[in-house]
Amino acid sequence: MDKKKLLDYCLEEARNGKDFGTLREELRAFELQPKEIDQIIKYVDDHLLNQAFSGARRSHRREYLMVGWFLLIVGVLATVLTYTGVINMGDSYLIVYGPIIAGLGLIVGNQTEV
Repeated sequence: MDKKKLLDYCLEEARNGKDFGTLREELRAFELQPKEIDQIIKYVDDHLLNQAFSGARRSHRREYLMVGWFLLIVGVLATVLTYTGVINMGDSYLIVYGPIIAGLGLIVGNQTEV
């Protein structure tokens, strides 16, 4: 079995829940050197960890994006409501630029790459 197929097989088995000890035993059956087995196990482990962390990053990106939209809407809404007099502030009104700028920053900073 060539190395690419062996790596693909090990990745698939690890995704299906097979532990690394069992994978090591199977790799020994292919008469691989211990150093090669360690490299394959390290590759599989790194690959699985990278997949797990990329999913977590996407989740956090979405949360920050939602917070950004919330801040932007609250800032614009507060500004419009005080300007139109729905929220009575006498002869003045609020321009709530802090949440607007923070919201825009979160939205722009967390856009997915195209």
